[in-house]
Amino acid sequence: MLDVHPPHEAAHTWKDFFIHIATITVGLLIAIGLEQTVEYLHYQHQIREAREAFHEERAENIKRFHTNVERHLYALAYLHNDLRIFLYLRDHPHATFNQLPGVPVWPIGAVEPLNAAWSTAQQTGVLERMPHDEVATYTEEYRVLEDSWHVYQTNVPVQHQLVAYLDLTADATTLPAADILEEVKAIELRLSIENYYGRTLSQLAKQYPDYGPAPTEEEINPFFQLFDEMNRGTANPAQAAQTQRDIDTALTVLKQAQAKKR
Repeated sequence: MLDVHPPHEAAHTWKDFFIHIATITVGLLIAIGLEQTVEYLHYQHQIREAREAFHEERAENIKRFHTNVERHLYALAYLHNDLRIFLYLRDHPHATFNQLPGVPVWPIGAVEPLNAAWSTAQQTGVLERMPHDEVATYTEEYRVLEDSWHVYQTNVPVQHQLVAYLDLTADATTLPAADILEEVKAIELRLSIENYYGRTLSQLAKQYPDYGPAPTEEEINPFFQLFDEMNRGTANPAQAAQTQRDIDTALTVLKQAQAKKR
């Protein structure tokens, strides 16, 4: 706050009065300028600290990204193994543990990306003082990280369902046929989510090359046969033509709907 003190002696002439007013004005301008300079330096310090925090957090998120790629690939291998085992149990109701084509393993354990620096910057208001383009870049990257993690989190309730039988027995061969069928469905769902999560990791590396190197979308889902299925369709024109007719019908409806809006 600026403090202005009255003169100790009254001005005796207009000249003295104007000199006094000019002195006060100059003093006020200097004080305001100094105050604004201090605020500017303070804001610049906040921005510099925020950028350093973003840089450190990003470096850690890149490390966690590679950890998650590795754990994702292990999870796919384990789940593919689990599906093979429970499909065998479905088809061989009286199988013993020694006859199973593998040992059940229930993977979970991706690492959540950090966002503490981003949350702090939002709360302190420092983002309002940073260049718009720079803030937009940070916003998009943290959004992509959050979306990927949200996909992975949908695995959690399915995982609870998968391991629920372990509260009763460690031998899956003793489960009733209905429970085995439910387990197969849950494994298939878990695999589907894990595959989708893998795609988000691949897209993240593609959008931000310094997160790489990372497996491509095809490589990151080695047990998912979507691309093989697409290639089979391309290699069989008769079947592909029927699919194309459905696509053409959908496009026709879309064009008609768009035409009505004009």
